[in-house]
Amino acid sequence: MKPNTLLNRVLRARYGDVLWNGIYRNNPSSTWKIIQNGADFLFPVLRWSISNGEYVDTFKDIWILDKTLDKWSTFVSIIENNYNKVSDFITNGSWDIDKLKFCFGKLLIDLILSIPIHSSQPEDKMECIKKISGKSVAAIIYEKKFNAISEDETYKWRKKLKLKPKIDMFWWRISKNSIPTFALLSYRRLINHEGCPRGCLDTENTDHIVRRCFFINKVFKLLEEWNFGTPEFDSVEDCYQVLSRLANINPFLGNLICSVIFYCYKSRNQLIHGGCDDSCYVIAYRAVIQSISSFKNGLIRENWNANQLFKLSKSSWLPPPLGWIKVNVDASIFLNNSTGIEGIFRDYKGRGLAAFGFHTIHWDIAQKELLAILSLRDLIKDWMLEAKGEMIILNAEDLKKNGLVGDRAMT
Repeated sequence: MKPNTLLNRVLRARYGDVLWNGIYRNNPSSTWKIIQNGADFLFPVLRWSISNGEYVDTFKDIWILDKTLDKWSTFVSIIENNYNKVSDFITNGSWDIDKLKFCFGKLLIDLILSIPIHSSQPEDKMECIKKISGKSVAAIIYEKKFNAISEDETYKWRKKLKLKPKIDMFWWRISKNSIPTFALLSYRRLINHEGCPRGCLDTENTDHIVRRCFFINKVFKLLEEWNFGTPEFDSVEDCYQVLSRLANINPFLGNLICSVIFYCYKSRNQLIHGGCDDSCYVIAYRAVIQSISSFKNGLIRENWNANQLFKLSKSSWLPPPLGWIKVNVDASIFLNNSTGIEGIFRDYKGRGLAAFGFHTIHWDIAQKELLAILSLRDLIKDWMLEAKGEMIILNAEDLKKNGLVGDRAMT
């Protein structure tokens, strides 16, 4: 800029000294509109080089790393409006530590103290954030502008998978790289470590919380034992490709993968905030129940508003009375004589409380149905006996056909 030119002096007298404040007056001139439009595009890719801090807004301008303070996930405490300019924190050409301590935390203070003050400059100047990127300023502006407004490529498959709102929001945040992983918090100078809180010898980034954590691998392995085979992937981008494909051919399995990763991350948050990490079994059955309920057909309104679960008709499953716990058991047999026995405990609202399943080798489905019922002796817990009652509904068509059980439920 040339401060002594006639145009410069006229614009400064009418619109002020700071070009970057974004203030628009009534009926501005065409010249000012063009300059202001260019400033709007330049502002996100420039940062301030501090001289005296008089032109730099503490919270709305970029002078620490690559973001303004009002867009940071950070710790700032402002009690009075006396620190709106960076110059308020500078005394005799150096940072005033006492004033910094009044407003910022220790980590931010250390970061601010590392910012040089160019006392030789007559005033604060703007400089490009990416100095050695090899790109022109126009290319940097284009990348910054249009990446920010690019179409959400995950929206289509997220919609097809019928994710619950909280899970859908979680995956949208992953697509925007806004999950506060330890790697992201360390980059923002909020913590001084990047390792996984579960003890993995790996950096906790987005790829880690999606697949690379050993805990998530254990949950997926458990689901494979329950005959929920999931495709292999190793990163977020690979996961997007898998979910996009499953959205068209098997949306239930895609929903299950999203639910597992969500509940693993939720359990991780419990752990770092002083709670306990949920077990693999708890997360697995929560994810299965969540995915089933995502494909519900409606509500049974005359039965305490219990959810009508996926592929279950009103005549095949009804919720138990208020305060009761209901368990459904079943068995299946494959052509190679591999049999699977499974069951699930639910409350009067249809919410899953516990689930079980195991494999055996046998040829008679009727005997396996009976074994499924007898296995409850070892699976019923003390807290279940505190319910008002316990109802066992048998989904055992072979037993009924053979006359081994009646049409009424065993209670």
